[in-house]
Amino acid sequence: MRYKNVNIFKPEAINPKDNELPIFVGERRLAISLPRDPDAKEAYDHFYQSIGTFIEKVPNAPARNAVSKLYERRIIFLGRDVTIPAKTGIIGSYLINKTKFAGVILDTVELEIDAESGETSNIDSCFYASYFEFLRAASAIHSARIKEDRRFHEYLIKYLFYIYLRLIGVNVNLNTKQKDLLNILCSYFFYRFLVGIQHQLAKETVYKTIPKDFQKEVDSLVSRLEKYTGMRDIFKGLVDFRLTSESPPALMIKALSRFKPTVFYALTSSLDYLISVAVVSKYPMGILRNVAVSNELQSSIEEFMIPLINQVKFDTTAVKSL
Repeated sequence: MRYKNVNIFKPEAINPKDNELPIFVGERRLAISLPRDPDAKEAYDHFYQSIGTFIEKVPNAPARNAVSKLYERRIIFLGRDVTIPAKTGIIGSYLINKTKFAGVILDTVELEIDAESGETSNIDSCFYASYFEFLRAASAIHSARIKEDRRFHEYLIKYLFYIYLRLIGVNVNLNTKQKDLLNILCSYFFYRFLVGIQHQLAKETVYKTIPKDFQKEVDSLVSRLEKYTGMRDIFKGLVDFRLTSESPPALMIKALSRFKPTVFYALTSSLDYLISVAVVSKYPMGILRNVAVSNELQSSIEEFMIPLINQVKFDTTAVKSL
């Protein structure tokens, strides 16, 4: 099977800093098998037959409606990191040609797809991975709108809060004040590293949501966060805020063990990844089962994204022309 790297596509809305994160370095190594190649045609025909059958069986829901758009346009592509034979936790990627969505790539190794035949016993995960990457693409295309919507931010911060509460609170009962501190920490990291604003503005944004007397009380703690440089530093923040006695490395290992690499990467990388995990984990996708927190909350996040998905413009010829 021949593979071609398609990183010629350059989304206009991607934060340049995100490109340096390990997960995006891994994504850039993904190469696809082109559907027009004679040795790939049979595999694609078989794969599309399987996913088409699955779509017919799955209950009517936003996931079905979204993946149907990809299926009908035949812009679900098979690919892999040809430099690494083993699983890496990266389930795929998406393709945007400037501002138009050109398709998703599913990692055949991670999702257990036979690249030669197109057969898989994991078609449900392929379906949900396609939705996952479509959500990421819609988030990237509409990033400006997403970053301006404070109500939507509240949903995402609440989701983060529940995830990190689960991480540190399995054998620890946080009191009300500690939960307030965790919410401040999640809010700060959300605005600074996912929305992408500077320390002082992130701090001011968070302070708008808490009483003034509490602002004074936590100011010395929040000031410590200025030294951090990325979302992964939230594990250090949990220690700085005295929410756990475990070390940052121990917390990272626990998160990797409990949530698995795909989720760990998603929670510590970019806004599009967070949105996709928050939505798709409400569905029965095995690798995301440990981060389902509240169907009501996650459905609210999904409902916000549905109009953005429906507004996406497609480029169905970009990959076919390669």
